[in-house]
Amino acid sequence: MLISKSDFQTFRKCPDAFWMMKYAKDQLKEKKLSDFQKQIIEQGHVVESWARKLFPTGVLVQWYNQTAAQQTQQLIRDCQQVIFQATFIADGLLTMCDILEYDNQFGTWNMYEVKGTTSRERPKADHYWDIAFQSEVLRRAGIDVGTLYLVELNKEFTKNGNIDVSDLLKVTDITSEINDIQIDLMSTIDIAKSKLKQKNQPSACDCRYKSRAKQCEAFDFFYPNTPEYSVYDLRGIRTSKKLTTIIDAGILAIEDIPDENSLNTPQSNQVYVHNYDTVICQKKKIKEELSQLEYPIYFLDYETYPSAIPVFDGCRPFQQVPFQFSLHVQESSETELKHYEFLHQQGTNPIPQLSQKLREYIGDTGSVIVWNKSFEAMCNKDMAHQMPELADFLLGINKRFYDLEDPFQKQLYVRKEFRGKTSIKYILPVLAPEFSYKDLNIQDGGSACNAWKKMIFELDDPNEKESIYHDLLAYCYLVTLAMVRILDILKKV
Repeated sequence: MLISKSDFQTFRKCPDAFWMMKYAKDQLKEKKLSDFQKQIIEQGHVVESWARKLFPTGVLVQWYNQTAAQQTQQLIRDCQQVIFQATFIADGLLTMCDILEYDNQFGTWNMYEVKGTTSRERPKADHYWDIAFQSEVLRRAGIDVGTLYLVELNKEFTKNGNIDVSDLLKVTDITSEINDIQIDLMSTIDIAKSKLKQKNQPSACDCRYKSRAKQCEAFDFFYPNTPEYSVYDLRGIRTSKKLTTIIDAGILAIEDIPDENSLNTPQSNQVYVHNYDTVICQKKKIKEELSQLEYPIYFLDYETYPSAIPVFDGCRPFQQVPFQFSLHVQESSETELKHYEFLHQQGTNPIPQLSQKLREYIGDTGSVIVWNKSFEAMCNKDMAHQMPELADFLLGINKRFYDLEDPFQKQLYVRKEFRGKTSIKYILPVLAPEFSYKDLNIQDGGSACNAWKKMIFELDDPNEKESIYHDLLAYCYLVTLAMVRILDILKKV
């Protein structure tokens, strides 16, 4: 049984999940990918296709496993200088290299690992281990490995006309960094191979001491009695001594956490409202918080399209480009609510029209209410860079923001049904169950992004485009209307 690069990364995360994935995968619950996760995978493939443009003479290996390895060897014998998806099997290990380039000067093969991430001063540790594993498989396959490169999107790149791939991508020599972990790598490979020889199916793993985000694919199998609402749902709980202490005490359910504990204030409040079936409502502080608001009040929400490869001039890789907004306006406490909206319907940069519509609908005074203001503030800052004539207005909006998530983040209003969360998708169904995303065809930002992309760049049928258009309007409309409702409820309490 072969150990691939993905197998190896699974082993590094959890050896017992690695064993289960290799021998008993059918016993594990299959987890569906979210639209956001699917988008990340798709963007990775797009970046890889662009990286291949750096090597116009490259040949792609079309097959998989043994056949692909044979094809790779034939390409090497044929003196092919650049091979995409070059596949090697050696010593029970399998790898497929994104790009392999023969170095005529040194008679070695340079390897390029392509990642759909933006460059940073120090790449992610997982990137190092990926490349280290691959280079070791090549060596064991008898390949003389030369320089090792990491290929990522250049975070400094801004599109201006046709894209030059050499400007778009940043190629970094990380050979010395890989050499530094070579001994640890070989030791880890040996341990993984030993784990693969284990005959008995594991019954548990150490992921019980890890936060949800770090738990393995086999966690539900190993710990089926974990309550649906458990200590892993404590707000901000991470892999830590605190979590280890709780688990070692045999505590899993929220209601089993004793009053005398070492939890922080938000976690203690979360446990308190659950165990005593009560509500924390700091009325005076909520009143002080809301006294900051100044009429007219604008409730604003953006939907955005973050593309790995910038589609529009003036944009960077993965820049959140707003293509839609919903805006509810309340001139005073006595006036009726007004609604304005914008949804870009062409395959052109949405920012000019969208920002101009904002300028038309939003006056120079009054509070602008959003949920998680750092996101909208970032969008406004990026738009201001592209629209200097509206920069003062857009950056001025940021100064007028009030984040409606703040009363919940600050623990001014806590209910057990929130389960420690402060996202609007958790707050809204509790405070205003009549407002529901469940009846909408688009129910979250990831789906909205994918729907707009499909409507603009993929569909020809006008009826399908029209249907998505109305779905997008309905979703964004509900987000801002939900903020109106939540603010009303906070005022009443």
